[in-house]
Amino acid sequence: PSCDTYNVGADKEHTIKEIAELVQKVASEFGYNPDIEYLEERYEVKNAYGYMDTYYINDKKDEELNSEPVDGEDRWRLLWRHRQFLPYDVRLDLEANNISDDGFLREFNQAVFKEGKDEETVVYLRRLDDTSAATFLINKQLNSFDTFVDAGKMDKVAERLPELNYRIIGEPLWHNWLNYTTENTYTYFDRLFDDTPGEPESESATRIDSNNEISAPFNISMVKVKPYVGGRFVGYSDSVDNKDDLAEFDDNGSALARVAGTIGVDMSTSIWKTYSYYNKFFNINRLRHVFTPEFRYSANPIVTHDPEDINQFDSVDALDDAQWLLLGFRNKLQTKRGTPGAEKIADLVYFDVELNVFAGDEAENSVFNNEVVYNQKREDFIQFDLRAQINDHLAILSERNEFNISRGQFDVFNIGAAVDYSSWNGFIGQRFSEGESSSLLVSSNVTLSDKWEVGLFEQYDFRSTFSDEEEDPGRDLGRNLRTRFVLTRFFHEWMGSFTTEFNPGRDETTTRFDIYPRALKKKERASRYWF
Repeated sequence: PSCDTYNVGADKEHTIKEIAELVQKVASEFGYNPDIEYLEERYEVKNAYGYMDTYYINDKKDEELNSEPVDGEDRWRLLWRHRQFLPYDVRLDLEANNISDDGFLREFNQAVFKEGKDEETVVYLRRLDDTSAATFLINKQLNSFDTFVDAGKMDKVAERLPELNYRIIGEPLWHNWLNYTTENTYTYFDRLFDDTPGEPESESATRIDSNNEISAPFNISMVKVKPYVGGRFVGYSDSVDNKDDLAEFDDNGSALARVAGTIGVDMSTSIWKTYSYYNKFFNINRLRHVFTPEFRYSANPIVTHDPEDINQFDSVDALDDAQWLLLGFRNKLQTKRGTPGAEKIADLVYFDVELNVFAGDEAENSVFNNEVVYNQKREDFIQFDLRAQINDHLAILSERNEFNISRGQFDVFNIGAAVDYSSWNGFIGQRFSEGESSSLLVSSNVTLSDKWEVGLFEQYDFRSTFSDEEEDPGRDLGRNLRTRFVLTRFFHEWMGSFTTEFNPGRDETTTRFDIYPRALKKKERASRYWF
């Protein structure tokens, strides 16, 4: 948590303690006295743990990023996540999440804005029992705007008020010759659209979904084969009234029932071979190559209604008659490292290649009343991932690359090198996304002593599409996107850091001071806490 935040152009600074005192003052009016310490750090008690993160700034600027007007001076974020283990193997997850305005994350937390999940408030109950699970979910957005609509995600998460789910996974049938999987869900959806001028539009519907699958796994020599057949019934309280005249488009159609059939097969095997190869420089003590070919085919030959007839809330509603084929080749190269007699297996190289082929209607996104009612266009592509741990200190990374077969070009290509020593680590990488950017990223952390650490970060985009009055709109421009300097001081139980960040795209310099427990250093947070 940030204890002090200073922003160039802001007239006020507030600490978490001050915010906690304000919360305490307001809550005392209702006869409740909250613990201020609870607001300042992560906590862990018997059968429960969680944390709270808050941010507040009194913003005096008239405009923020993209020349959008600032809506009010008080801008803030509140995030609380809590996990409780209850009797009878029941787990309860709670999340409260709210922000002051739809531009807050874009302005003050770019990482969450670009990569994080939606700002949602959640109550989630789960109970597992062997092959079955029962869940209860309430998913509500406290704000009345879509926090990521202008982040390019187009991932409007529909509120579930509530959702009840019961599933059975891989239940053996008929003396273990067959496996049965079923998932049955009742959901009341509600959603707001705000990416047009005027008041947000609300859309709600009730959906009952029953998805059932029977598989018959068997082996052919070393090959694992799993053919399966499935059937899905989905009932809706409302459908889309698709009229010929789009000006008269009405999304309040009658109730609708949808049936889909699925057939498919999964096949895979693993082959390995060992080599008596040794190399002191690369710290190799023999080699083992594990090769795993994989084949998947899935088709929906029967779908009684097209996606255009249905309000789109999630992937269930986007189901159509497409066919999908995957051919994958997964490679892993391993060795043994460690003291003699206590060696452990270490992975040297991952190299995975996947061919994805789609068949069926290739339809572009259709948008009615600001709603994506269709699957995105499907294009064949090859995906490959590489991670090579050259030695104990050097790694080569190239992950989530996509080569578009239809267009004969890379849609996404990432490559980088990471160096890690006891007192210094660094990374340099190139990230390319067709039509968007081609960025060079450089970062480094140097440990000066037991008490001090220095960090640097630089991002430069060779294909920035920013334009200004003196340059051609849409023209590719190379420019610096972000430069950051971090000085960290280690105490016995705490860490303090001083950060200065320069963002030329926004012509802004931000300086802040943070203090937090040392136990939180480099600790990863789940992208979706309640799953």
